[in-house]
Amino acid sequence: MKFRLLSAACAVMLTILVASPAAGQRPPVPQLVGYVSHEWAADEAAMCVPHVDRALSKVRSHGDRLGFHLGETRDLSRFGRHWQGVQRLSSGGGTHLVLSRSGNEIALVVVRLDSRASDGMRFRSNRLDPTSGAMGATPPEIDRVVAEVRAEPGFDHAGGMQAIGSVLAVPYEDHRASSRVVLYDVRDPARPARLHVLDRSDVRPPSNPGQASSTGIAKLADGRYLLVVGVKSSKILDFYVSTTTSLRDPALRFVWFHTRSGGLVGGFQSLNFVTQCDGTLFLVGTHNTSLPPPQLGDDHVHWYRVSLSGSTVSLEQVGERHAYCHACNFAAAAGVYTDPAGAVMVYAVEHEDGGPLGTVRFEEFRPSRAAAAQIGDAWVELFEDRHFGGHGLILDYADRALAQHDRLDAGRFAGRASAVRWSLPAGWRARLYEHTEPCGGRYLDLRGTGERSDLDAVGLDDATSCVVWLPDQGVTTDTEQ
Repeated sequence: MKFRLLSAACAVMLTILVASPAAGQRPPVPQLVGYVSHEWAADEAAMCVPHVDRALSKVRSHGDRLGFHLGETRDLSRFGRHWQGVQRLSSGGGTHLVLSRSGNEIALVVVRLDSRASDGMRFRSNRLDPTSGAMGATPPEIDRVVAEVRAEPGFDHAGGMQAIGSVLAVPYEDHRASSRVVLYDVRDPARPARLHVLDRSDVRPPSNPGQASSTGIAKLADGRYLLVVGVKSSKILDFYVSTTTSLRDPALRFVWFHTRSGGLVGGFQSLNFVTQCDGTLFLVGTHNTSLPPPQLGDDHVHWYRVSLSGSTVSLEQVGERHAYCHACNFAAAAGVYTDPAGAVMVYAVEHEDGGPLGTVRFEEFRPSRAAAAQIGDAWVELFEDRHFGGHGLILDYADRALAQHDRLDAGRFAGRASAVRWSLPAGWRARLYEHTEPCGGRYLDLRGTGERSDLDAVGLDDATSCVVWLPDQGVTTDTEQ
């Protein structure tokens, strides 16, 4: 496969605009109220979340494992070269990821997961294969890198980033005297096009012109855009506001208006804005506690309510979530995504390409499921380890007709489950069978909402191979169905 190597040379020449205001000029201070959009995959706006704190608090602490093939792109097996940021795009049917990297002339790769549904909802695992072991399964060959984007001239470090609609904001730094933020048009995810460059070479202390480790972007209620740039692993934050209401306007400029030093947990690898449906802005940061990362620390998500106190930006910590990566690291790459239902998910990637056969592993931290009020909302979640540990597989009644869902039911998680949680409405049961093709042998009927931390008590520990949804009326009690 030949990749498109997209660079500044093949894009329209753009003027690099100075960020800071002239000496003595008072910078504009915007009202920090978010633009409320209820449209998923809007062009230059992010979909709002009804209740951000509740949504992030519901994100599961364990992720579903996924992966992709690098194809012809360069590996990241050398020290100092690793993934730096990840964003799932709403453009392209929600099947694309963009990952930033360090230590190479290729700054970004675009991944398309063709084995996943193009509905923008959670991916689910594409690495479920009982014959390969829990961590040995490879993703389908069609889930792979489909495009590369060259780094900005003179830069080899692209950091934590954020997509807003079909625009992607990416920070670049040289660790010496220069940094910038580049906006890319990702309406066609396989062909990112360079839109705008914000030059940061004249930022003032306590900021650093040579550093831009992460960036986040949000649309404001007045139509302009708020941009944050993290400095020194986001221990210092520079805030900017746009001069136009379109990120594609040739007259676009970003003007600095505030620098904040301290007051955060620090060490954030990524910074993403999320807008609540009442206009409240939240800043979400992901990080690993290890010093230095990435081997020994814990992975965390923190979120802050953003407001204005006089002419300064105030960040009030609202919540925190501890995540448990099995094949990812928040010190490498992590990012927040909102699905068409307004639910929030976190994606995180491993440090380099450590998956089987040179693949790259990543995880999807999705929301916990609510109790089912009707059969269309029913679900069963299986866990590899007792007491709900290890990897999990969630089965939704609504997906029962999908071929992929049938395959997962029929054996991709066969013989691995040691614990289960479930929720079904009155009049329905989910039956866990010991054998598959056809489903039979010992079984356990799940009713209502509940959990079992150890399936050994019913003789199905590492034995569940089939799940069948059954209405109570007319159901037989035979062990073979």
